Amino acid sequence: MPPMRTTRWLAVGVTMALLLVACNSGGSKKKATTVTSTTSTTLATAVTGKALSPEPDSVQGVGGVGIVVDLAFRTKDVSLLQAEVRTSGGAKPGVNSAFPGLVVSLSTTDSSLGGPSANLADLFQIVSVSKQSDGTTEVWATWVNAKPLFGVDVDSVLEAYVVHGGAPPIAPTDHVGLDVVSNVVRVSFHVAGGVAPSSSTSTSQVVSSTTTRRTTTTARRVTTTVTTKPTTTTPSTAPPTSPPST
Repeated sequence: MPPMRTTRWLAVGVTMALLLVACNSGGSKKKATTVTSTTSTTLATAVTGKALSPEPDSVQGVGGVGIVVDLAFRTKDVSLLQAEVRTSGGAKPGVNSAFPGLVVSLSTTDSSLGGPSANLADLFQIVSVSKQSDGTTEVWATWVNAKPLFGVDVDSVLEAYVVHGGAPPIAPTDHVGLDVVSNVVRVSFHVAGGVAPSSSTSTSQVVSSTTTRRTTTTARRVTTTVTTKPTTTTPSTAPPTSPPST
């Protein structure tokens, strides 16, 4: 083969090799940038948490009411995830007695409730405990707000995690002084605008959805004929009756 033709084939081969490396590098870089997660964590934690709701960039509720927060935490160390079943929430923010290590906050919480640092854990209506097939314990916590006290038509950020021991009613945003044993779940979403449903509407919906069984009793009238014999009585003088007491 002439020297010039050999040099040309070598140049073509080097160029194709460089293109192949560039394509592989660009493909892996693009794949890495598309990975998203609702959970932020940099280190392995004893308790792993995730948010099923809200989803990132979702729009929650109507008129600031109906935000759904659904959380799940799992661990093999039961001592770090103490919880019991609960089916009704508290009236105000604070520590959840059924899940004392839970800390939840919303960046748009009204100042009347304590603002963004208020621990909303006690508002959660449902706490449930389950045992998984791999031996881990999982605790679920769910809350739906009924009052527009967490912003209306605004962007909000949910933050949730578990601490060892009792959680504080007011949680510092930098977590200083807290023994955090889980990853910190953060989700950005939008609180919907519009007009919130009134309490009367909610009540009527609940009543209409309840089926009432009414029992009707039919009374049968029985006529009895009584035959009496005339008797002779001696009239007597009855004492006067006293008037009814006032």
